[in-house]
Amino acid sequence: MSIISKTTSQFISFIFIGLLSLVNVSCSDDKDVFQGGNGYVQFKLYKSASYEKSETSRAGDNRVDYLNEAKKVKILLTSEDFSFSQTLSLNAYNDENAEYGLRSEKLELIPGEYTVSGFYLYGKTEEQIFAGIPSEKTTFTIVSGGLVVQDLLVDAIGRGLVKFELIKNIQASRGASDSEPYPFSDINKVDIKIQNMDTKKTQEFKSLKVTYVEDFDDRGIGYRTSVGRIDTLVTAEAGNYKILSYAAYNRTELLQYFNDEVLGEATFTVTDNKQTDAKVPVTIMETAANIKDYYNLRTLWEELGGPNWSYVGESYPKGTNWDFENKDVDMWGNQPGVSLDKNGRVIGLSIGDFNPTGVVPDVIGEFTELQSLALGTHNDKLRPGENPLADLKGGLTPAVLEKLRSDYMDNFALRDSRQDWDVQMQRCMVESGQPAIKKSIVQPKDVIHGDMTNGIKGISEAIGKLQKLEVLYIANSPIAELPQALGDLESCTDLEIYNCSRLTAFPDQLARMKNLTQLNMAMNPQLAAAFPDGIKALAEGDAGKTLQILYLGYNNIGSLPENVSDMKKLGKIDLIYNKLTALPAFGKDVNLVQGTFDYNEIERIEKDADGYFCGMDDVESLSFSHNKLTEFPNIFDAKSIYIMASIDFSYNKISKVETTKGINTNNLSLAGNALKTFPKDLFTAGSPLTVLNLSGNQIEEITNDDIKGEKTYMMTSLDLSNNRLKKLPDDMNGTYMPHLYGIDISGNQFSAFPWGLANISYLNTLIMRNQRDDDGNRVYKEWPTNIGNHKGLRALLLGGNDIGKVPETERLSYLINTLDVSDNPSIVLNVSSVCPYIKAGMYLLIYDTTQDIRGCDYLTLE
Repeated sequence: MSIISKTTSQFISFIFIGLLSLVNVSCSDDKDVFQGGNGYVQFKLYKSASYEKSETSRAGDNRVDYLNEAKKVKILLTSEDFSFSQTLSLNAYNDENAEYGLRSEKLELIPGEYTVSGFYLYGKTEEQIFAGIPSEKTTFTIVSGGLVVQDLLVDAIGRGLVKFELIKNIQASRGASDSEPYPFSDINKVDIKIQNMDTKKTQEFKSLKVTYVEDFDDRGIGYRTSVGRIDTLVTAEAGNYKILSYAAYNRTELLQYFNDEVLGEATFTVTDNKQTDAKVPVTIMETAANIKDYYNLRTLWEELGGPNWSYVGESYPKGTNWDFENKDVDMWGNQPGVSLDKNGRVIGLSIGDFNPTGVVPDVIGEFTELQSLALGTHNDKLRPGENPLADLKGGLTPAVLEKLRSDYMDNFALRDSRQDWDVQMQRCMVESGQPAIKKSIVQPKDVIHGDMTNGIKGISEAIGKLQKLEVLYIANSPIAELPQALGDLESCTDLEIYNCSRLTAFPDQLARMKNLTQLNMAMNPQLAAAFPDGIKALAEGDAGKTLQILYLGYNNIGSLPENVSDMKKLGKIDLIYNKLTALPAFGKDVNLVQGTFDYNEIERIEKDADGYFCGMDDVESLSFSHNKLTEFPNIFDAKSIYIMASIDFSYNKISKVETTKGINTNNLSLAGNALKTFPKDLFTAGSPLTVLNLSGNQIEEITNDDIKGEKTYMMTSLDLSNNRLKKLPDDMNGTYMPHLYGIDISGNQFSAFPWGLANISYLNTLIMRNQRDDDGNRVYKEWPTNIGNHKGLRALLLGGNDIGKVPETERLSYLINTLDVSDNPSIVLNVSSVCPYIKAGMYLLIYDTTQDIRGCDYLTLE
C-alpha cells in the first residue's frame, strides 16, 4: 500500500457552503424510512491487516494502536460540482468488537456520485489520531431512498486472540534439573511468557486458570491422554511467537518452572482478529519419583500375573484390570486399587480382589511412600460394603483407620443380643429411642477355612524397606511363610493375617513390631497349638506394649497365657469360635472396651488379686454367649464409673445369679440359661437395667420383692418369654416400672390377663402368645375386655392361645394398630371398627383365613 500524507487545510477549499442545507446527518438504523428524494451513506472502518476485500483506502504516515481509540471520523467528499467534509460519530458493540470494525452514523446526501478524497480519525479528546486517503479512486453513488455502505481501511496494529492448552512433554533424565514429583492433574493455574520473534517484544500472562481434562487422542482408538485446558483468551499483536517460559501452580504453591531451554520449538502464529490455539509443553520427567512409582506398578503387575487379573470386589466393575498400554505414563498411577497422594506418589495398594498370583517381588520395596498394602482382606468374599482400602483419597486419616479397625469387630464378631428378641419387640425397642439393632452379617456356616481368593504364595524380604507402611493386610492366600522383615516395619500399626491356611508356624517376628496397634489373625485354626505361645511372645515383646486390638476368632485356641495382662493398652479382643475352657484375668489395668468370647467352652472367668477380670472404666460391651458358665460371674459392680452398653451371658448353663454388687449396664441378656428363680439381686443392688432378656429359662415365679430396687423405674424392655410363669407380681405396674415400653411373656402359663401392665401408660407393646401348661394345653382363653381404652398400647400379640368369642360390645381401638389373633381356633371377632384402617394400610391384623373374622370384606377369608 502506498502512503500519502494530507492535512485538513488542503481540503477546505473544496467545501461547497451553499449545499450544506442539503446535507443532514441521520442516526437511524437500516429499517428507518428515508426522507423523500435523498439517500444515505454509512462508512465502515476496518483494520487493513485483516481486511479480506479489495483494497479501498491507504493510510497516512501514522498508525493506530487500537481501532477502538477512534470515536469520530471526518470524511472528505467531492462531487461534480463541489467538495465538502462531514464529521460523523463511530460506534461498535464494545471495545473488543471494535477491533473487528467500526461503523459511522448515516450521512444523508442528495442523489449523485461522490468520491472519497480522504478521512481523519479523532479520539476521545478530539485530537487527530489518524489521516488516510484511498489508494485508488473510491466512488459511490447515492440514489433516492437508498443506503450505500462504504468500507475504509485504517492502518491499525493487528492483534489476535490466543487460547493456550497445556500438553505433556515427557522427557528422560536431565540430571540435577529433574523436577519434583507432582501429578499433571494438580496444575490449577499457570503463568506463561511469550516473545514476538519479529519485534522481540515479550508478554506475560499471569494466573491463567487450568482445568484438567482426560480424553482420547489421535494415536488410535482407546488411547487415553490428558491436557490442561485454559478457557481464558488473551490478546497478542499479530506475528510469530515462541513460548519463553511457564510456571505451573497448584492452589497454593509453585509446582514447576521451565524456560525455553526445555520448551524448545514451542511456537505459534497470531493473525489479526483470529483465534490461535497454542500448545504449552509441560515437562514431565521420567525420573521424577511419581513416574518411577508408575513404572514399578507395571513391574509389580507383571510379576503377579497382571494380564490375567480380573476384579471380583465391590468397589469397581467386575472383571476390571489395570491398563498400561492405552494411556500416557503419567496416568499409569490411575489404576483401580491404587491410591496416590497430592504429589502423585503411590500411597495405597489394594490388589487382593484382582486374584494376583505368585510371590510379591522385590520391587515392592521401591514404593517408599506406601502407607497401606492389602493382599486380600477378611471381607473379600463376605464384604458388608466397600473396602475402605480400595481408594485412600487423602491417605490414612484417623477416620479411615477407625473404620478399618472397627470393621471386623462390628461386622464379623460383635453380636447384638437384641437380635434374639421377637421382631415386634425389636421394633418397639428402636421406637423407644434405643440404637438401631445391628444384624450379624457373618454366620459360622458362611466362613470356610482355606477358601482362597488370591494366589499370593510369598512376600519378598524387601517389604522391610517400607518405613512408611502403616497398614498391611494378608488374607485368603496360599502363603506358607511370612518374611522376617515384617518385624522391621516400624510404622506399621495395623496387620491382618487372615485365613492363611498354609501357614505352619506362628510368625514370632510380629513381637518385634514397635507400633503394632491392631492384629487380626482370625481364621487360622491350623495354628491352634501354636497360638498360646505366640500370644505369650506378643505380650512379652515390643508389640505387647502398643497392641490395642486383637482379633483371634475361629482358631480353635484352647487356652490363653496369663501374661495377656501385660498388654496394658488392649481395648478390643475377639475370641469367638475357639475352644477356651477358662478366661484368665486381664487385670485391673487392662480396660477392655469390647470383648467377644462367644462360642467357646468357658466354664470359669478368673479375677486378679483385686477382684477384677478386667478394668471396667471403658467397657462398652462384653459377650460370653454360648459357653458353659454355671454361675453369673461376680466381676461387675453397679456403682462402677461408667454404664456399659451391653453385657451378654445368653445360652450358658447359669442356674443362679448371686451378686451383692449388681452390674452397671443398660442391656443384659441371660436368655437361654437354666434360671429357676428371678435374678432379684440385679434389682436390689441398683443395676440401671433398661433392657433385660430372661427368655428361655425355667423361672416359675416373680414376687413383688424381686423387682424392687432404686433403679427399677429405668426398665423399658423386658423379655420373660418361654419360662414357666403363671402370673406377674402386682407391683409390676406404673408405679415401679413407669417407663416400661415393651414386654414379652409368650410361652408361659398365663390363664388370666396381667392387668397390672395395663396400668403402665407408656406401655407400647404387649406380647402374650402361646400360653401352655406342662402338658401342652392352651390355658389362656379370655379376651382382655376394654383393652382398647389404653392410650399408649400400639401392639397386642395374642396369637397361639384359645380365645373364644369376643363380646359384640367390644370395639377394637384403631390405636392398637398391630393385633395378632392368629392360631386361636375358636375366636369370633368383629373388626368393623378398624376395617377402614385395615383397608388404608394403617392397621396390621395378623389372623388365619380359617378364623371367624367379621365386619371387613377387605380381608381374605375362607
